[in-house]
Amino acid sequence: YQGGNSPSGLLVYHADAVVGFDGITYRELSYTPTWSGTLGDGTLTGQYTRIGNRVDVTIRLLWGSTTSHGAATQTFNLPYTNNSTNPGMGSYWANDFGTSVRSGVALVAPSGTALSMVDAAAQTTVSNTVPQTWANQDELYIGLTYFV
Repeated sequence: YQGGNSPSGLLVYHADAVVGFDGITYRELSYTPTWSGTLGDGTLTGQYTRIGNRVDVTIRLLWGSTTSHGAATQTFNLPYTNNSTNPGMGSYWANDFGTSVRSGVALVAPSGTALSMVDAAAQTTVSNTVPQTWANQDELYIGLTYFV
């Protein structure tokens, strides 16, 4: 470790993060979200930054030719449980390849461990047909903030 200046007085430098002695992470870290669909040859990535009790998460899902959305409401796991009495909130952006772009709300319930999404136009949860029928090369980007 190396000493440094921070509000808490000491920073510990790790290969993947800069962590103060109070447990605050100051660098974005990767994690592998689990998804309620079947990934197949698609790509699913996640990153998060924890600053004190606040966690900022980004997720990207790129559909491949063998990716299967499934019929259920779509959810993604989070790196930490939401310990706030308030829901975590964010947004999503969906690219229907070559057709259109759609957006909506991403949220995690109080004490929740997974996020779900509500489409802005349809005003219902994201599924295999909402906001679109998902297919090869479609993309989903999610950004969410919540508290642990």
